[in-house]
Amino acid sequence: MVAVHQTRGLAALPLLLSLLLGSSTVVHAGKLLVVPMDGSHWTVTKAVAEELGRRGHTVVVVIPQVSMRLGPSKHCITKTFPVPYGQDLVDHLQAQHVRNLNSTEPFLERLFRKLSGIGNIVSFLKTTSESLLFNEEMLSYLREQQFDAVLTDPVVPTGAILAEHLSVPAVFLLRGIPCGLDLTATACPSPPSFVPRYFTLNTDRMTFCQRVVNMLVSLLEPLLCKVMYRPFDEIASRFLQRDATVVEILSHASIWLMRFDFTFEFPRPLMPNMVLVGGINCAVRNPLPQGWLSALGLLVWLCLGSLGPAQGGKVLVMPVDGSHWLSMQILVKELSQRGHDMVVLVPETSILIKGSDYYRTQTFHVPYSKDALDQNVAALKDSVFLEPPGVTDVLVNVQRLMSFTSMQVKGCEGLLYDQQLMQQLREEGFELMLTDPFLPCGSIIAETFSLPAIYFLRGIPCGLDLKAGQCPSPPSFVPRFFTGNTDHMDFFQRVKNMLATVLEEYLCHKIFASFDELVSRYLGRDITYKELIGNGAIWLLRYDFTFEYPRPIMPNMVHIGGINCAKRSPLPEDLEKFVEGSGEHGFVVFTLGSMVAQIPPEKANELFEAFRQIPQRVVWRYTGAVPDNPPKNVKLMKWLPQNDLLGHPKAKAFITHGGTHGIYEGICNGIPMVMLPLFGDQSDNVERMVYRGVAESLTVFDVTSDKLLTALNKVINDKSYKEKMMKLSAVHKDRPIEPLDLAVFWTEFVMRHKGADHLRPAAHELNWIQYHSLDVIGFLLTVMVTVIVVTLKCCAFCCRKCCRRKTLKKKEE
Repeated sequence: MVAVHQTRGLAALPLLLSLLLGSSTVVHAGKLLVVPMDGSHWTVTKAVAEELGRRGHTVVVVIPQVSMRLGPSKHCITKTFPVPYGQDLVDHLQAQHVRNLNSTEPFLERLFRKLSGIGNIVSFLKTTSESLLFNEEMLSYLREQQFDAVLTDPVVPTGAILAEHLSVPAVFLLRGIPCGLDLTATACPSPPSFVPRYFTLNTDRMTFCQRVVNMLVSLLEPLLCKVMYRPFDEIASRFLQRDATVVEILSHASIWLMRFDFTFEFPRPLMPNMVLVGGINCAVRNPLPQGWLSALGLLVWLCLGSLGPAQGGKVLVMPVDGSHWLSMQILVKELSQRGHDMVVLVPETSILIKGSDYYRTQTFHVPYSKDALDQNVAALKDSVFLEPPGVTDVLVNVQRLMSFTSMQVKGCEGLLYDQQLMQQLREEGFELMLTDPFLPCGSIIAETFSLPAIYFLRGIPCGLDLKAGQCPSPPSFVPRFFTGNTDHMDFFQRVKNMLATVLEEYLCHKIFASFDELVSRYLGRDITYKELIGNGAIWLLRYDFTFEYPRPIMPNMVHIGGINCAKRSPLPEDLEKFVEGSGEHGFVVFTLGSMVAQIPPEKANELFEAFRQIPQRVVWRYTGAVPDNPPKNVKLMKWLPQNDLLGHPKAKAFITHGGTHGIYEGICNGIPMVMLPLFGDQSDNVERMVYRGVAESLTVFDVTSDKLLTALNKVINDKSYKEKMMKLSAVHKDRPIEPLDLAVFWTEFVMRHKGADHLRPAAHELNWIQYHSLDVIGFLLTVMVTVIVVTLKCCAFCCRKCCRRKTLKKKEE
């Protein structure tokens, strides 16, 4: 595990070096307020504050006049506030805490002393908090500074309350909060079946009795939090002059910097605004007194040594044909350029996968012709132009998907049962399988060859990727596909979402029945496809949370949204001339993806008529029938450089079908969109962009020239669309590492360490009943009912005895 942590640190050193060398100039020197916690917590907070100050930010650290360790910091402004106690009280509390830790008294006496000590510390922290929050002189100074952010440790919520008062975003730096208040405040799922609670001494792999203890502690945690933070609830309400609780205030935090990673912590769910910074305290080392390298020389040497792998590896690639391949080939090409030997398995009827100088291709036979495949794909896409979606649209889409995947499964069998080819691949000695789990071939080969697998995907129908990764997906705020819900749902939408969640289980069983049968038959054991892909080392997910709604993630899920729009090339001369000639009105880019270049003539005529009425020029990927008098402002192309066009300064709007490739190229380049979803997840993708106010949605089956014209005029002339898209683009591109570099890093990480076992949650070893703690809940209910029944029986027995004695006494009288 140490080796894993150090390797990741070395891989980050080039980034660290570039930041340090570029830190003499700051694009925007901000103002940061730091409200630290005393004691050992201050050590890390101080390092962060000093680094931010060194990089040109104005950092103000607010500390009490009396403390254990707090004091002036380099590159920071220190402001002190008076407190109604002296150093003797601080020393006394510290000595009491040490005595309680080392106490050898009987358990009950030791427990009483610890509870008493905690009470004294909470009272002390409350006094310190009040001394700052109700100091009018200090508050006046802080208001005048107009800070951009507050950095604080939320274990003591003074800084969080102050951030709320100043209406400033808060960044929390912490290890955790003992009663799990950090998980409650972030709405982070924390299943007690495999997430051990503090002070239980459990691991993530628990026996039944340990899970019972874990459940009891998890039930006790809210009470403990209420007792510990009730004084701060009262302070927050009084200071903010409204009913407020600490958990509500903490929930407003922008970022949680967690001082751990999963070389140390047991793997568990996280929320998107949780950033792991474990090891932050050991990033900078001083040179040895008699060392032969200066610190900078050592840093440069380490960085240069980590720019690439020591030895190129051999990677087997099993892609999914079509648009899925377009972004995967970017990663394949980059890995090849970094010295890895890439072998791509290609069906002989491939649509888009071609040979390349960057990788070797290995063609395999499939039991269907190219014409049959084209007909199958055409049936999948053509029907969307002819009929509106109805109540049974989901089931119809599922049936079409099953028809398509069943053909692909037959192709997979053609590869798996080609013994000569499989033996040839086995003898190659591959170190890794890179695959898209939308189809089962790659996962089966990885299991057969005992290779770690990296999955490259947007998602899998019916949420199988989340189920296989053991990722919690609460239906209360995680919308299901095809429901049209956002992450903010009213009661009836949540009912709809819950029903869709139940339906997903049925759909998963139907859609992947052929996958399950093939997996069990080929591997020779009873195993489902979900269980098979659950063995994946890393999930490279082609989205991030500028596009997707925030939801829980697992440690081995890496977000690489925007990987397809990292690089732009100059436009061909004729195309450059056409778009430059658009003048101040600019031009519109129109494409329905890599699979759809033709539409029914009557639909095409409606679109041509709309384009005739706008001042912008239009670049359209279209190979269908053209009217006799096509608009002069329209340029038709068989294939267009989409990202290069969207990156042109004269691009005004993007008409797209809502695939993730096009969406991210629109986000990266800040281009508002008119969206015409066709099939699959595209309608849900469109909902997300419309919800963010950067797109208009039309239905392709009833689009008219008037509707398209109205939508185009809105996204081009209403400045709010462009402004919101530019903000979304800025957030998306403001990241410490590019998506492609991140994907390469984790791919090489898995090759170096033969997997990523430290990121695999123990939930994979639990069945459905254990995962949801139903056995524990049943046991506790049985115990509770038994206790109640026995108590009632005892009471009834005592009552009968008492009544009988009274009756006998009366008879004797």
